[in-house]
Amino acid sequence: MRVRDLRKASAQILGTLGVDPDAGHDEIIHAVEEFCGKPLLIEESRLAVGTFGAWAEHDEFNLVLYSRGVLPHHRDTIIGHEIGHVIRSHGSPGSDGGVDVSALLAPSLDPQLVRRLLSRCSYSDDEEIIVEMFGTMMSMHRAWRPSTKRPKRIRGAAEIVARIEQALVL
Repeated sequence: MRVRDLRKASAQILGTLGVDPDAGHDEIIHAVEEFCGKPLLIEESRLAVGTFGAWAEHDEFNLVLYSRGVLPHHRDTIIGHEIGHVIRSHGSPGSDGGVDVSALLAPSLDPQLVRRLLSRCSYSDDEEIIVEMFGTMMSMHRAWRPSTKRPKRIRGAAEIVARIEQALVL
């Protein structure tokens, strides 16, 4: 895919949601939730070295994790990148997007899940380049600053975050 096409695909992610390009963080999060039909939780997490973000899809919510201790600009890029996966993957199971939470809760990891996570560490794939461009665009957007409101809490989410951390921390 040519760079111009990659940029266009990245810019179209917000268009998929039907939000104004100048929309703020809360408006974008709300639009993602409406688009997917379920809440979007964004949590700081303890991830393996070199893993800065992850998206886990659950039946009741989407969970975006970002690595503890990253600088604010990098955090915003990571969150935008993972949200790009949520939007482009439309929450479809087995897609290139979300971590299959059920596999993480199982006693052993599915080798296909491990391959999918490892493939997301490379930028040879157009999908990764598109969502990385989207994440970078969002982090540079003046209105894309996380809300200072208390984050949503969904029963059971903390346990899932802990299990994902346990599975992904090497």
